[in-house]
Amino acid sequence: SRVKALIKDATCTEGGLRADVCSDCGAVIGGTEAVSVHGHGDKIIRVTAQQTFKLAGEREIYCADCLTLISRESIAKISNPFGDVKNSAWYADAVSYVYSRGIFNGMSSNAFGPDTGVTRAMFVTVLGRMVNADVSGYKTSVFSDVPKGKYYTGYVAWANENGIVTGMSATTFAPDSPITREQMCTMIVR
Repeated sequence: SRVKALIKDATCTEGGLRADVCSDCGAVIGGTEAVSVHGHGDKIIRVTAQQTFKLAGEREIYCADCLTLISRESIAKISNPFGDVKNSAWYADAVSYVYSRGIFNGMSSNAFGPDTGVTRAMFVTVLGRMVNADVSGYKTSVFSDVPKGKYYTGYVAWANENGIVTGMSATTFAPDSPITREQMCTMIVR
């Protein structure tokens, strides 16, 4: 008896072959028929040059199936909204990186505050953003000094629930206090 069998798989760039074969011995019976090229599927994007406030970046796009390079694209440089971060500053690329990924926001829409110290609330917010913590379900905190509706409220509640922070006491977090190096290290390890 005859069965349809795939003789050669189609790939992203080459067609395949299918034929009727003998179910007993596997011999090809009659002619073959072409199997269409299926084209490039999902894409893999590899950033080869990171964009900054100063420079455009570049990325390469590959087919996830055959790893063929499909295209190279330029990535526009990031517009610097901060009047207090000059593009020539030694830290400008780092600010560009964290700002473009939503890890840090500015102190306002046009000021980054490069010489401003970091508070406990700021640091917990950064940690949460770095791990893409979903804080949408956290509207309040167990700490009496973490008011509802602040930019950091959800991040403090998330960090507390996940054992990253325990507060300065059972009821206070001290969100506006400067963070110490020992506190940062402890939160990172947790």
